Amino acid sequence: MMPWFAAYDHTHYTRWGAVFVADMEHLVQTAPQVYEGFLGGDFVAKETNHSFNKVPSDLCLEHINKTGKVAEGLVGITRNKSARHRLSITYNERASLAQDTRSLFCLTHDGEDDEDTHKDCLPSRLRRDNDDVIQLVDQFQRTLTEHLDMVPSDGYLPFLLSLEYNKEI
Repeated sequence: MMPWFAAYDHTHYTRWGAVFVADMEHLVQTAPQVYEGFLGGDFVAKETNHSFNKVPSDLCLEHINKTGKVAEGLVGITRNKSARHRLSITYNERASLAQDTRSLFCLTHDGEDDEDTHKDCLPSRLRRDNDDVIQLVDQFQRTLTEHLDMVPSDGYLPFLLSLEYNKEI
């Protein structure tokens, strides 16, 4: 990606991307435990035991930062030095207190779903996905049947992308 950063004149990403790549190339020597963790898949964070909620660690930090950016949080007071210092001193305690309160009253985070009620696991979504697969298979079979004389003897289909778009689906 580094050439693309430079090509699109992203000076900051180009400058710090090179530092990041160099750090990652020497990670096995500088931080062997982190390197082993990355190899073991420890590069995502999971806030609850529910499914479909692993996120990259940098995005997880954004979720945590959201607590400070809501009403009466960091937004709007960054120019007031004493207010900013008061918030930064109490921020971690306030975030912990908010999490403990949600747990005490069995409340969920914004957008957090139960494993059984996640929209991608509902029977209607599973049926829709299954129907979509059936339609795709039918379309491929119709297209291949119409152009059977074009199928090479080795069974590969390099011409498939060059066929006309079928407007039936």
